[in-house]
Amino acid sequence: MEKLSSAYAWGKNKDGELSVGTSKDVFLPHAVRGMKNKQIVYVASGGQHSACIDTEGQLYVCGSYLHGKLGIENLTTVSLVTFTLVKALQGKKVKQVACGDYHTLCLLEDGSVYTWGGTLHKKLGHRSNASRGSNRPGVVSNLQNKRIIYVDCGDFHSVALGSDGKLYTWGGGGASFNNGQCGHGHTNDLEEPTLVSGLKHKEIVQVSCGGYHTLALSRNNELFSFGRGLYGECGFGEFLNTSSPKLITFTWSKKSKEDAGEICQISAGGHHSLVLTTSGAVYSFGFASHGQLGLRSTTNYCEPQLITDIRHKGVKSIAAGWNHSLLLTSRGDVWACGYGFYGQLGLGDDESRTSFVHVSSLEDKNIQSIHAGDNHSWVIINLQDPIKENYTPPSPLPDDLSMSSISNISKIEPSIANPSFMPESEFEITIVYSDILYCHRFVSYTLKEASLEIGKARAEEYVHEMYVMENGLQCHRIQEDDQILEIKDNGSEELTCQGGKCLFTCALVFDPTKNIPALEVMKNEKFNDVTVTKQSFQLTVDDTETMLSEWARFFVAKVGNFCKQNPVFFELRPSGFCCST
Repeated sequence: MEKLSSAYAWGKNKDGELSVGTSKDVFLPHAVRGMKNKQIVYVASGGQHSACIDTEGQLYVCGSYLHGKLGIENLTTVSLVTFTLVKALQGKKVKQVACGDYHTLCLLEDGSVYTWGGTLHKKLGHRSNASRGSNRPGVVSNLQNKRIIYVDCGDFHSVALGSDGKLYTWGGGGASFNNGQCGHGHTNDLEEPTLVSGLKHKEIVQVSCGGYHTLALSRNNELFSFGRGLYGECGFGEFLNTSSPKLITFTWSKKSKEDAGEICQISAGGHHSLVLTTSGAVYSFGFASHGQLGLRSTTNYCEPQLITDIRHKGVKSIAAGWNHSLLLTSRGDVWACGYGFYGQLGLGDDESRTSFVHVSSLEDKNIQSIHAGDNHSWVIINLQDPIKENYTPPSPLPDDLSMSSISNISKIEPSIANPSFMPESEFEITIVYSDILYCHRFVSYTLKEASLEIGKARAEEYVHEMYVMENGLQCHRIQEDDQILEIKDNGSEELTCQGGKCLFTCALVFDPTKNIPALEVMKNEKFNDVTVTKQSFQLTVDDTETMLSEWARFFVAKVGNFCKQNPVFFELRPSGFCCST
């Protein structure tokens, strides 16, 4: 049985920043190493390094040592590929940590703030001290009496939030990178933490730093932004930078009541932003070149846009990376979209996605929290309760749509078609024309053992995209057909795939009258069922036949490469589409 870790990570790992014991990129969630028998409670990561905190309040780091950002002196290697204790803070209780590209901040339980790493652009918040060096954590003395409760940082700027709602920022980015992300009405770098005067009459309760912009949420449900806005990441309605806080307007009145509500979480990414409300609605704005806004497009937006795909998923947490986004639902499912070149989406490949896709390889793990670094992702699991009982994969359907019409799928017998004689680029469908209203479609497929996880992810992605391609798709179900009951050493029972070679059945129910364009179903009186088998080259005889068979053709394109043999397709189709008997 797999030994569970309290954290899993995936994505870019050139410098060992995922703490998985190697420096190779990771395309599926991988158990974190170096924290044996320790429960991780907090994790943060920048561009090339990461940090975590355990239940004892001890701080651990991994990744690139460049600029001294690991806070460990006298290292003989250029990077650490597993989490290593920061001995300079041993004995102190660390509450929270934040990682930029070149520096690190941490907050202690007593409210003091320590920083270390690169000193360029004054982002450490204290004057350089040659005797101490930037690789040793140093206290930010200017914040000692401010009762700080939260810290964060971007590439070249840092922020600290006081218990009284006052916000302090410092650093900047110099002539090239200071876009006003410190919020002081100018673009000059600041060496010491300075109160953001434009928000001094607001009680700030949350703050989040992007690469070069900052979001701040007030007690009165007002969201402010400042910094780089050329991609719309500041969300105030213009593609412009702003060095002073500007209010972001949400047009709640234009949305249904269920999409309104108080803002409960904000997350600033590289050049985009995410906002979560108490109703579970998620809004995004900013840079969208890789689909990181989750809006099924690559169009940049300078105002908040409701992500309709996941409005009924019960989202409870959001995380914005440099060019990707993560969601965690109340079911404990993780969804990802955006840039995928380094595997940061956790879907087993390097493709980008413009809509949120379920990270199915996490399966039944009891996810407590999510985090998005620059080009990598993390989840934390509670080791005391690591597995969700009676787990079922999520559906891309709205939660209130019934699936009773396909609650009991019959297994497709291999005798329907013999894929072993079919060329790899071709397929066939057995179609039964019957006196029914909907098309009931089934595909039976066996995934290769080496491609099991990515194949399962692709199948779920296939279904998700089918809802967009065909407006008439009503509901679906995917089930494993060759599970066996395995008795574990501790006496527990678990359904597993024999030999890792799983046979699956995917069922789709499609209403052709709701297709765009709509397909007319003719009523045939006294019709007897007719069964025909059609080869793929016979499925393009006319426009109607082409549209009716697109589901099979798309499955082959999406999942076919990960199948051990050609998928078997079967469809119950309304008799009105039958041309001859």
